[in-house]
Amino acid sequence: MNPPGPLTQTTVIVQPQQVQINLPKAFGSGLCACFDDMEICCLGTFVPCILGCQLASAMNESCCVPNMLHGGLMGMRIKGRMQYNIGGTICNDWCTTNFCGVCVLCQLARELRSKGAM
Repeated sequence: MNPPGPLTQTTVIVQPQQVQINLPKAFGSGLCACFDDMEICCLGTFVPCILGCQLASAMNESCCVPNMLHGGLMGMRIKGRMQYNIGGTICNDWCTTNFCGVCVLCQLARELRSKGAM
């Protein structure tokens, strides 16, 4: 029986892997940037129910959600933020939709249009 050979030492080098972190982005346009898209601005100003229906359709929701459901526009804003990885808070969503609802409607429509969803 032969004695075991000399022990060999193996060195393993581990290379760090690149990890991609998707940090939340901002909306493509500001809340009060209505003049960035005049068609959306006019619809939001004069017939917001039509813009609400177009937005709901683009987001696979009922026209009743932004127009008749209390808190529906806030829900759509949150859904849009989650879908497009846009940062924000529920408190911010509540405040903006309750105090600047038409501006939120227009901002969300501009965002969806820029993404090709509307």
